Amino acid sequence: MSRENQRYNGGSRQTAGCIPYRYKNGELELLLVACNNSSKGWVFPKGGWETHEMSKKEGAMRETYEEAGVRGNIGSELGTWSYKGNGSGDHVCTMFALLVTEELDSWPEDQRERAWMSVEDARVACKNWWMREALDQLIERL
Repeated sequence: MSRENQRYNGGSRQTAGCIPYRYKNGELELLLVACNNSSKGWVFPKGGWETHEMSKKEGAMRETYEEAGVRGNIGSELGTWSYKGNGSGDHVCTMFALLVTEELDSWPEDQRERAWMSVEDARVACKNWWMREALDQLIERL
């Protein structure tokens, strides 16, 4: 994957993502995607904020479409977290809430598994501590 069009700030890769959610039969569900590397686990969709994108929200929506195949109404910023990437240096990620309005049958990274989960199951399945903190922020705001 080429990162020449990615944004960096002080050496840290700038990333953005969403926690896609919906209500089904009155219950809150969250959409996670399988990791796309050698590490196993589930994550919320996120990726590099590209230089042509005007805002982090725009980058987050693109990444969510590419990785999870969903579109929707993007909400408020849940926060920004710093973390170490998988051997690729420091990252800073801003996460947003995304109320899903459309789930596609085909999308750019449709080789990835995706799964709707309850809040409890998502908290257990999600491999990143900082994404679990973002999930806590989402739950607090809903």
